[in-house]
Amino acid sequence: MVPPDWCAIAAGFDVDLGEHVPGPVGPLVGSASLVLTMTAAHARDLVVAHPTLVGRLAVLGDVAERLERIPPGAGTIAEVVAPRRAIELLNGVSPNEVADPYRRRKDEQLAIAANLAGLCARLVERWPG
Repeated sequence: MVPPDWCAIAAGFDVDLGEHVPGPVGPLVGSASLVLTMTAAHARDLVVAHPTLVGRLAVLGDVAERLERIPPGAGTIAEVVAPRRAIELLNGVSPNEVADPYRRRKDEQLAIAANLAGLCARLVERWPG
C-alpha cells in the first residue's frame, strides 16, 4: 500500500495512487513495448531479470533528455531508447535519475512528484510519431 501522505502529494498532480500496490515486476513486463524506470539501478535489475527488454528499456530522465535534442515528434521510439545497450544498462549510471519518494520528507516527496510530472510532460510534448 502506498503511504497516505504520498497519495495526497500525487493527487496534487492528478495522479491517483489509491489502488496502487508496489511490488516486484511481473512476467507481463516482457511483452511491454517500452519500459521506463526512475533509476539506473531499476533498469539494471530489470535487464538482469528480463534480458529481452534491451532496446525497450530506459531511464525516464535519460529519454526526456534525448528527446530535447531532436525536433518535437521526430525520430522513433527505437532511436530514443535503443542507444542503451545491455552493457550500458548493466553498468550504467544516470545523471537524470528520479529519487524514490519512499520514506522521504514531505518537501522531498513534493519535489520528486514535481520532477516526475515535468519529465512526463516533456515526454508527451516531444514524443516521436
